[in-house]
Amino acid sequence: MKILFWMQVFDPEPQIKGITLASKIVQAGNEVIVITGFPNYPGGKIYPGYSIKLYSIEYIEGIKVIRVPLFPSHSGSIVGRLVNYLSFGFSSFIASFFIRDLDLIYACGPPVTVGVAAALSGLIKKIPVVYDIQDLWPDSLNSTEMFKSTLGLKIIGKVCQFLYQHVAMLIVQSPGIRLKLIERGVPEDRISLVYNWCNESAILNYEINSVAIMPSAKGMGASERFSVLFAGNIGRAQDLYAIIKAAQILQKRKYKVDIYLLGEGIEKTSLEREVKNKRIENIFFIPAVPMSDVSKYLKAANVLLVHLKDSELFRVTVPAKTQAYLATGKPVLMAVAGDGAELISKSGGGIVAKPSDPDSIADSIILLLESGDQELVKMGNCGKQYYWEHLSLEQGSKKFNALFKKLAK
Repeated sequence: MKILFWMQVFDPEPQIKGITLASKIVQAGNEVIVITGFPNYPGGKIYPGYSIKLYSIEYIEGIKVIRVPLFPSHSGSIVGRLVNYLSFGFSSFIASFFIRDLDLIYACGPPVTVGVAAALSGLIKKIPVVYDIQDLWPDSLNSTEMFKSTLGLKIIGKVCQFLYQHVAMLIVQSPGIRLKLIERGVPEDRISLVYNWCNESAILNYEINSVAIMPSAKGMGASERFSVLFAGNIGRAQDLYAIIKAAQILQKRKYKVDIYLLGEGIEKTSLEREVKNKRIENIFFIPAVPMSDVSKYLKAANVLLVHLKDSELFRVTVPAKTQAYLATGKPVLMAVAGDGAELISKSGGGIVAKPSDPDSIADSIILLLESGDQELVKMGNCGKQYYWEHLSLEQGSKKFNALFKKLAK
């Protein structure tokens, strides 16, 4: 079977379903060709060693990767983002006609222009297209306030409906997105649920042999302090002001708990100012580190925190960090309503708190603190086992292989 992987973001850019999934599909006896852009995500600048050309061909782990031109931009500018999305959609659509004898196309968003270009190519070539929905458009644009035009959102919604009607299968990463698509008229038999996995090599290849050096005087993992870690983007959607208030509650009640926020984002400076002004001494900020180093911080903490503000979109989302947290084998405090909360409850790998509710978050941290080491280890082990049995790359790639084989026939 000859499969075209169609992705705007691909290795060396961070893409969980990039070379890892492609390699698994090849190991199953298939041929994979990748069509992608010149690497520029997330900074919007072309990576060192690359330059934009009419096209280029390279091989990553023996897999042929065809790169086509695009306008590099990942700023807050709507115009820049739009040109970025449309330029790759157009150039990849043209380039696809030079790739022959395909049995199937696998396209992975965002943006939705990737799926539209792939769907049009599949219609012309008369081959099945599988579209992997990572962000539900236009919902995600509306929720993050990135795009506020009512007319524009309606047009994007119509484009998405066209896409959903002209692909052989839609892959979703949460049960809630599946239900949303059914409500929008997509037949159930054309939607498959495959949970995302994490960067397993980073988790497996790091074994902690000492306490990580952290901003607190004692260091995260110090026996006399209980540590809670949030790792990821520090933006509006994360609503980390609720976490600051939870830390303040814990400080007033004199619990020996430290909360760490690892990462960068548009809200970080404001949050740091808030902590300083209110003299909150049990919350610390850690600068972003390479993905390969994140696991040492995860393994040093007692509990790993997931938090998003409560919204309809986030209720049908399983935050990407959830899988990494579970695979690490540490208890998870899930302060996200909906699918994320249900996954943690089902796995036994942690407990659930109400999002954007400082009292609920503080009470949940106290509950974990008072559970004792044995119970925390049990939670961590349950979560880790659940990840490898249901959410891992191995399990996900098996589902993809079976699906590709069925559709190509």
